[in-house]
Amino acid sequence: MNTPLQTQLYADARVIRVTAAQTAALVIAFLLSQWSILLWILLADFALRAFTYWPSPLVLVSRIIVNWVGLPALPIFAPPKKFAATLGFGFTALVLALWYTAPADATTIAGVVLITLTIMESCFNVCAGCYIHSWIVAPVRNKIYQRRWAASSRISE
Repeated sequence: MNTPLQTQLYADARVIRVTAAQTAALVIAFLLSQWSILLWILLADFALRAFTYWPSPLVLVSRIIVNWVGLPALPIFAPPKKFAATLGFGFTALVLALWYTAPADATTIAGVVLITLTIMESCFNVCAGCYIHSWIVAPVRNKIYQRRWAASSRISE
């Protein structure tokens, strides 16, 4: 049984990849149908993944699929994936805003970029948001932690 800390620090890579495939399918369905409700559903799903520790509906479906296929869990470090979900939330919000305010071409381009990123994750296990997290977010956060640690060690001396 996982503790709450383990649940927050680790995720199942196979579930994440199936979730990315579902995300790509929803965006493709939106681009073909122009039903904005699909993007609203995806936005809410990304919000749950990015800003809470509750499982989103797509993650729940992915877990069912992964268990049905019989794939064993493959734990990976979750914070980069959570950051990638935050970027997915922002990108989905951008596609939605473009759909309401911009020409159809802008919406299509943004949608194709989102599809490309999610297919890279689902088919090739390449997480663009994780790379951004590793190159920008983690070094900045580490520098902040180092400064705090240095300040606290000076106080204790």
